[in-house]
Amino acid sequence: MSAVKIEATERIDDVDPEAWNALAPGCVVASHGWLRLIEETSLPAPRPLYLLASSGEQLVGAAICQSAEAGPERRSIDNAIFGRLAKPAARLGISFLPAWLCGARSSLGVHLPIAPHLDADARTRVAHALLGALEDLADASERPVLFRNLMPDEGGLLRVLQKRRYRLMRSHPATYLDIPWRSFDGYLEHLRGQSRHMAHNVRKELRRGERAGIAVRRIEDPAVLRSELHRVATDHCQRLNARPLDWSHELFGQLRERLGPRGVVYAAFKGTTLVAYMLQLRSDRVAYTLLIGIDREVLPNEGT
Repeated sequence: MSAVKIEATERIDDVDPEAWNALAPGCVVASHGWLRLIEETSLPAPRPLYLLASSGEQLVGAAICQSAEAGPERRSIDNAIFGRLAKPAARLGISFLPAWLCGARSSLGVHLPIAPHLDADARTRVAHALLGALEDLADASERPVLFRNLMPDEGGLLRVLQKRRYRLMRSHPATYLDIPWRSFDGYLEHLRGQSRHMAHNVRKELRRGERAGIAVRRIEDPAVLRSELHRVATDHCQRLNARPLDWSHELFGQLRERLGPRGVVYAAFKGTTLVAYMLQLRSDRVAYTLLIGIDREVLPNEGT
């Protein structure tokens, strides 16, 4: 591989979609469409940064970054770093923000997508080049560099970070469900292997929802219901997190255009009223549940 050149851009639209998607084929949360959707619909408007590694005329790697300010990100990042000392640190005005945060929003394990055809040595070389450029930027702006949600399958990146003397710490847990069944009946059979009561309880809850007049279906075009979906999402977030939803209604409006069948919305209706939803991003073998919301005014108890 020839010399690695690093360039930077603040807009994913500045990068050819085909060349970008070739870095992490099949990974929806690193896809050009998803990153564009983040830029278009995040609230407040994000400040992304993409470092692009090229060899010759070919894009061989990238770093997905964003400027994390002392706003909504502060609580989660400082809590992960300070632990029980987070509140005293906040009272003293101590924070790791602003910082350069590496990793796409709402993603797990996607930080430095690097062309899969490269051998291990070349991949390591590209990773070091990207990190060197990011660290130079951090030094110039007097900000730290933070990697969040590193996953076990990023062993190569982890070794590079350790060699560059990054400190590792535990962050918020990620819920992971391995799905060995291929049908709903297979799911019930799996539950019977865990407990003789679990499969019965699932069917009981489904019947309860049916008696309440609740029907669940996949929404083929979420844009048609963008306002209703966003209302339920906003109310749900405000009720549980005491803050407004940090996505605009165009998250649902642009989902199909940007992601096609990889952006999936299921919704529950009571009669003609939308009462709950789930938004999921689907890769080849992995699905990410991004948002779930329930309208508690219409469904105070049933169907949960």
